[in-house]
Amino acid sequence: VSHEIPSIHPYIGISSTKIVGHSTQMADATVTEEGHKGLLLGAKALAATAADLFADADLPEQVKQAFGK
Repeated sequence: VSHEIPSIHPYIGISSTKIVGHSTQMADATVTEEGHKGLLLGAKALAATAADLFADADLPEQVKQAFGK
């Protein structure tokens, strides 16, 4: 998708300690209260970005121009 349209790959924090991605340690962190808070914050940020794009008819074109598409 990112080859055709501007996109992001955000990282969210789900643990206050350093953990390795794609590990059992990471999986364990996703079911903690801290993990749930981080996942919810990430979901809200993505939803807010989508809402901004839908609310402003000119914004998608501005984003494309900013990324040279």
